[in-house]
Amino acid sequence: DTMGLGAFYKVNLPPLRARQLEDGLLLDTSLTHGKRIMSSHGPTLFSVTHHVVMTRDRGFASNVWPLVRKAVDCIRIDHENDPKGLVRPSWPYDAEMISGYYASHNYWTLAALRSAIRAARLVGETEDATAWLKLHDTYEKAVNTAIDASTRPGDWLPTGFYDFITGPAARAG
Repeated sequence: DTMGLGAFYKVNLPPLRARQLEDGLLLDTSLTHGKRIMSSHGPTLFSVTHHVVMTRDRGFASNVWPLVRKAVDCIRIDHENDPKGLVRPSWPYDAEMISGYYASHNYWTLAALRSAIRAARLVGETEDATAWLKLHDTYEKAVNTAIDASTRPGDWLPTGFYDFITGPAARAG
């Protein structure tokens, strides 16, 4: 949107819809090697909802809203069912190459929730905005708890949360 490429969204919406799984997960098949992981869920949801925020395009919003609701519901279900309140842990597949909770998945998910709330408010989906704000608040608390539990004073934020493994042990098998 900031580069004037708004048409990108309309062209890519059909493949995006086709890759959304029944549980709402927005799956990037180029990264996942057949696994159901959160590799692109947060960034994709953020991108779609941020487009609504940037353009105020109500037609686009009404077109994508079922996808958005389903994607946010995927976050809610992961959050409610995960013992740490985060989105599902993953296996080593990308730059971080960790087995466990990817910090980036959770940061992107938090940003996506914030963008989805803003978009919902802009297009008059007040029930969604209210419900998603409650979800955001408990999820943000879980992310902050994970940061506190995973970072020692003076350290950089880790690439993963809690007990994650990396290196050859993470890639075994």
